[in-house]
Order: sequence, then structure tokens, then C-alpha cells
Amino acid sequence: MLQGNAVLIDGGPAVQLPPLLAAVLRALAEQPGRVLSRAELLRRVWVTGQADQHAVEAAVARLRAALGGHARLVRTVPKRGYSLAAAI
Repeated sequence: MLQGNAVLIDGGPAVQLPPLLAAVLRALAEQPGRVLSRAELLRRVWVTGQADQHAVEAAVARLRAALGGHARLVRTVPKRGYSLAAAI
């Protein structure tokens, strides 16, 4: 469950996320299982247009690090983008 910038997974302790990482997770969580391309994530999260696809890759890596043992929830779909494995 995503509440503000905190995520609760499997009844564990809340993980506080920086606003950018929370926005990436929120975009993925809106439709779990749906693949979002890097370009789509750029449009939805970096609304100023001041980023490139590498910024998406770096943000996803930081999000996975922040999720720790639950990093596997954010899946890479080769040549397509990213998806969230389960509803949170």
C-alpha cells in the first residue's frame, strides 16, 4: 500500500521513499502488471521534461534498493520497460 511517500508491503514496516521514487512506484502501481515504457514513465513522472531515459533507469535502480527484499516487485521487461509484479 502506498500512502504519500511511504510504502507498506506485506504488513512490514513502512519504507519512506523520496518523492521521485514514490512517483515512479505510484505510476507503476496504478495498473499492476501493465508494462510502462521508459518514455511513458518520463512523461508521467518527470513532468518538466528535464530528464532522459537514463534517469528512469537510475530511479528504478534506486527504487529497488529502497524496497530491499521486495525489489523483485519492480520487474524489467526487456526492450519494453517496467511493471509492478503485484498490487501494493
